[in-house]
Amino acid sequence: MEPITELISGPGKCFDIESPVLEALDYMRNGDIGAVLVSERGFPVGMFTERDVLLKLDFHDPGSMAGARLKDFMSGRLYTAGPEISCGDALVLMRDRGIRNLPIIGGGKVLGIVSLRDLLNHYSFHLERILDETVNALSSAIGQRDPYTADHQRRVSLISVAVAKRMGMEPSRINGLRMAALSHDVGKIDVPIELLSKPGRLSSVEFELIKQHPRAGYQILQSVDFEQPVAEMVLQHHERMDGSGYPRGLRGEEILTEARIMAIADVFEAIMSFRPYRPALGVDRAREEIVANRGGSFDPDAVDAFLALLDDPASGVLEGF
Repeated sequence: MEPITELISGPGKCFDIESPVLEALDYMRNGDIGAVLVSERGFPVGMFTERDVLLKLDFHDPGSMAGARLKDFMSGRLYTAGPEISCGDALVLMRDRGIRNLPIIGGGKVLGIVSLRDLLNHYSFHLERILDETVNALSSAIGQRDPYTADHQRRVSLISVAVAKRMGMEPSRINGLRMAALSHDVGKIDVPIELLSKPGRLSSVEFELIKQHPRAGYQILQSVDFEQPVAEMVLQHHERMDGSGYPRGLRGEEILTEARIMAIADVFEAIMSFRPYRPALGVDRAREEIVANRGGSFDPDAVDAFLALLDDPASGVLEGF
């Protein structure tokens, strides 16, 4: 976690308590900052924020701003912290005190101001990075048992993301789909390794064991606090539009769009790749399978987006095959 001084968004300049409000506002606008410190005889005594103007300005007499001084507009009690404060403790302090900006003071001088927005953005990025690392760790764990599955998940993720972008899906949902695709077969960690690498056809009993992996993956991922329903996507990636899929036999709109996209990428990648029980079947065979099931097993809009990418050499969907 970065030191809190790395999150400082405002300079350490102080305005004297007798300074004109318009001067401070002009400085804040030019520096694109939301708050400045107010000092008296060189010591910080308060803060002045854009919110203070909204709360205290007489909008019936805006001309009164011309002679206004910061002492008439600045916020109440000043809370500060040293550069050694952790980001977590800073958030707690700001929450408990109801403040949006926290001056950081060290070595007898103002180092700058950390805003609540900057802290929350930092935590959001940090948590997203942890989730990414968690997903990559799960994918690597599968790769230790079955290298085919590890490569399969990576390629399914690349294809799924490309299709979602083609369909105009929102970035946050695309990121959730990416993480789901990277871990969609993590439930195979519960499948006996001899079944994963069996060179011949599976018996009906063996196939029923394999079919449990979406539920196992869901159980592994459901406790992780993803922004998007990643665990549910993993649970649904073998569902089919016509109700012929598993494990719940969902139909049509009951299936998440992300899972519908993943289903196409999953089947395409499997047909295109070598497996212990058969050689790779090639792009023509894979295309034929996808087209034959458009509107049946597969979502027609997702199929159309996928086929458009398949016909575009620059799309990258055939990368790695």
